[in-house]
Amino acid sequence: MPRITSYPTITPTSGDLVLIADTSGSGNPTKTATASSIAELAEFSFTKNSITTAQLKSLNTTPVTLVTAPGVGKVIVPISIVIKYNYAGAAMTVNDDLNIVQGSVAIYQWTNALAGVVSSMRLVSDDVTGDAVLVGNTALTIQVAAGDPTVGASTSTLDVYTYYRTLTL
Repeated sequence: MPRITSYPTITPTSGDLVLIADTSGSGNPTKTATASSIAELAEFSFTKNSITTAQLKSLNTTPVTLVTAPGVGKVIVPISIVIKYNYAGAAMTVNDDLNIVQGSVAIYQWTNALAGVVSSMRLVSDDVTGDAVLVGNTALTIQVAAGDPTVGASTSTLDVYTYYRTLTL
């Protein structure tokens, strides 16, 4: 039997392999599974997206994908989204409201997010529609509502932490 204390500690990534005992087979054979497949059993997943100043500058023209479309018969259900605004240089002006969008429907909004003059974080929990409308087999994106932000001298960035589950319909 291997000694657990002799192995280095790591932060697993979704593609890492984990040893499991397959209780459905005779003798409970040892097999491997990916860390992401085990996370799916827990019914939640996590992504972090770092959004550059250049991406912010074109956030209406080119929305950033936070979670890719899950496939036919599935829907992304956001559990919690934390947005960290990293202020640098100057505030952005015009079109500075951030929207979390599924399909063409804005399900969350942070008003004046890019107009801040200090770094800040927000737990995005207020939906803009009363009851969030979820769209099957559709990516979750972040964008601004209309027109690209005016960046000017700003070099601000965003980090978006998305906790979600994929529901099979």
